Amino acid sequence: MEMGLALVAEQIIPINHGDYVGLELTANHEVVPGLAGKDIYCFNGMILSGKTIAATGREKKYNWTTIPFGLGPVEAEPPHIIPVQFEEYIRWRLIIKTNIILDPALVVVQWGFRWLDAGGRLLLDLPFRSPEVTVDCPGRGQFVVDITPFIRRVHSEKVTT
Repeated sequence: MEMGLALVAEQIIPINHGDYVGLELTANHEVVPGLAGKDIYCFNGMILSGKTIAATGREKKYNWTTIPFGLGPVEAEPPHIIPVQFEEYIRWRLIIKTNIILDPALVVVQWGFRWLDAGGRLLLDLPFRSPEVTVDCPGRGQFVVDITPFIRRVHSEKVTT
């Protein structure tokens, strides 16, 4: 199974110089190699609804010279896609560390995630406000999303087709 996760804005998100989002995908509490990422913003601006805020598999710093301002909305680069071994018993979690939003209620309303395959095809688009999603907040600016049921669902759909 191939995987790349992108954190997506469900509403307009203001960003400030120095804002960051770190993502890690864990399998049974161990970070999956190649599926950690961090996006750092070195300017003030806005990320529009439906645009990528951060993604797994790479570390990227955005500033006035790396974003083609005037040619479209501000958006983080897509995730790097990594092959991952699927096992039925694995518990998958998306760990988010950020200083953009510190309130878990705002994270639930304003963010979601997308799962892309190697061809860039969208396998899953899930806002955190969905009743199926649980977002835990173990600390200030730290959020944990259990994505196990969604990974199992997508995997079973891929196996049966």
